[in-house]
Amino acid sequence: MDSQICALAERVARLEKSNRAMKVIFAVMVLAVVATTSTPRLLARTVKKMASLDAGTITAQQIILVDGTGHTVAWLGSGGNSAGCAGRK
Repeated sequence: MDSQICALAERVARLEKSNRAMKVIFAVMVLAVVATTSTPRLLARTVKKMASLDAGTITAQQIILVDGTGHTVAWLGSGGNSAGCAGRK
């Protein structure tokens, strides 16, 4: 009777080990499927957004850069007939 219990305990241990391995394999397969199916869509969306950004034109008479406190750091613009730019003073 003890030998049968020992044999069953060993079999249960093997099955549990096999079950853990199957769970790991399944998780890796699910991650692989998700990665291969979502990456091309994500890449296509990103490229489409980047292409739409390149299509625009920005027109300005003056560009002023300010820091976090609101102080002017630099400006780029034209005053009358001449162009000018300045850095931080």
